[in-house]
Order: sequence, then C-alpha cells, then structure tokens
Amino acid sequence: MPSISEEERKELESYSLDLMIGERLLLQEAKTQNIVASSQEVDSQLTMIMADFSSEEEFQQALAQSNITKQDLRESLEKQNIFIQLAQISVSEEEMMLLYESEMAEQEDAPLYETVKPLIRQHIE
Repeated sequence: MPSISEEERKELESYSLDLMIGERLLLQEAKTQNIVASSQEVDSQLTMIMADFSSEEEFQQALAQSNITKQDLRESLEKQNIFIQLAQISVSEEEMMLLYESEMAEQEDAPLYETVKPLIRQHIE
C-alpha cells in the first residue's frame, strides 16, 4: 500500500470531516422536515442486495470483508433514502417566488403568493 504525505493525509482528514458534517446537517434538516426512510423500502433494497449472493454465508462474508455489519448496511440504506427524499424537495423559497413572479407577472388579479405557494411547491416537485 503506497504511503501518503502528511499534506495528503491532512487533506483527506479535512475532506472526511466535511463529509461527516454535511451528512449530519442533512440528517438534521430531514428531521426538521419529518422525513424518514420507509422501512418497507429499506427492507426491499436489502433483500435485493442479498439476492446478489448465493447464500447468507456468502453475504455475511462480503459484509465482513467490507468491515460492516448488516445493521450498518441497513443504516446506510436508510440515509440514502432520506437524502434522495431531501433532494426531491429542496426547492428554495426564492425559486418558488421566481416561478410565481414569472407566471403571474401579466395577470392583474393574480392570487397572493402565500395563497398559491403550496400549489407552486407541488408543481415544482
């Protein structure tokens, strides 16, 4: 295994820390928005992964080689599902306001933004 310089090690540590912080912030945002991973979806994904192996033993060996447990894999799938859901609803207030203004600019009797905001969000998503 090739050795890395002290500078490269520090860069890797910094990058890893940034990733961990970003993940934690995304999970906090998901919690704020009441976004959770569907147990049914996670179970389905786990079953699909396990189906790629000829036996439970082979699956467990692959987990051991990756230095993770089945629970680690499950948690990783849960996070992945949460991140996907977050990405799908990450529409900013500014983006919604711009859409409203572009659609309603020529209408004299346009409804108030707050009135149509839920419809705009639904349209964007």
